Formats: sequence, structure tokens, C-alpha cells
Amino acid sequence: MRRTLLALAVLLVAAGCEGDPAEPDRTEALTGTLARSGTATAPLSMRSTGNLRVTAVDLESVAADGATGPAIGGITFSVGNGTTAACVPSGSFGLIEGSVVSLGLHKGDHCIRLSEPTVVPEGFSVRYELKLEISD
Repeated sequence: MRRTLLALAVLLVAAGCEGDPAEPDRTEALTGTLARSGTATAPLSMRSTGNLRVTAVDLESVAADGATGPAIGGITFSVGNGTTAACVPSGSFGLIEGSVVSLGLHKGDHCIRLSEPTVVPEGFSVRYELKLEISD
């Protein structure tokens, strides 16, 4: 009887796990260009409490004449509450190419704010590509 109850409990737990917990529920890309001291915002909606993993896939410096090179210093990534028009970040992280940030977020609407921390020379900008892996 005890083995039967244990086997039933294991089956119930296994049935509750629909997918691989290491795999995100959805993946999104953020791409764009930030001028010196520039900012950009994007919405993020969490369906339930979960995890946001951000990877800086590509960062490059862009000169006024279009010439490109490695980004110097990276960009700043922030998550906050509110809409993209009124994004109030609650924490900031520096991203360089290849870096990863993982955050636990509660259910609801959030905003992402990206900024160039005045590292690129005057007249230059930073082109970015970020991968967002969302588990909610």
C-alpha cells in the first residue's frame, strides 16, 4: 500500500511538469541603435511569476560615416514597473557582448530600459541585439 501511494505521488508530480524546466516559455529579441547618452524602452509582460534571462548577443560601435567596430563599454539594461512612456527602473546592469543577466520577476507588466552610458565618442552610436528568454 505504501509503495502504491508513493508511485501515485511520483506520477502526479511528473504529470504536473509539462515541459523542460530549463527551456524558456518564449524567446524575444530586442534590436536597435542607441546614440550617445540615448535611451530606448520596451514593454515586458510576465504572465506569472518567473524568470527573465537577458543575453547580449551583439554590441557594436557605429561611427557617423557608418564604419563599425567593437562596442566600447557596452550598454546599461534596466527593468522597472510602468509603461514604456513612464518607465521607472528599479535596478540597472551593465551589459557587454556575451554577458548574461538573469532576474526573477513577479506577474504583471514591466518595462525594459536600455541606455548608452556616454562611453562611445561624440557622433558615434551603439547597435545592439539582445535575446530575452522568458519563463513564466
